[in-house]
Amino acid sequence: MLVMTALAVVLIACGQQSGRSSLEDTDWILTSLKGGAPIPGTEITLAIEGGEATGSTGCNTYFGSYTVGGTDTLTISPLGSTEMACLEPEGNMEQETENPNALRAATSFRLSATELEVHGAGGALLTFNRAE
Repeated sequence: MLVMTALAVVLIACGQQSGRSSLEDTDWILTSLKGGAPIPGTEITLAIEGGEATGSTGCNTYFGSYTVGGTDTLTISPLGSTEMACLEPEGNMEQETENPNALRAATSFRLSATELEVHGAGGALLTFNRAE
């Protein structure tokens, strides 16, 4: 019985670690924010490395930590960011706040070789393509 319990603990730990390592050391470019395309001429990024989630909202940068539970549960800590005024192109300031807000609302993710979907309680929030 003790051997079976120890084996179960090891398998669970490996499953949780593989979920994290599947995101570790990856870079992404946003293709969809709550179902809409990013404003043309802006590039929103996400980099996952060493337990940290960092990126650009097109004008400002953001940073925080993340945790993965199981194979698809995602929690992103409160994010810090720079606070530059980004007035161009039109609508950019709204987009600057939408992206970090969507990341903070993350509850799970779906990962493929080329795409990362971040989901919240209401479904897909963000879709990223793997950066080259």
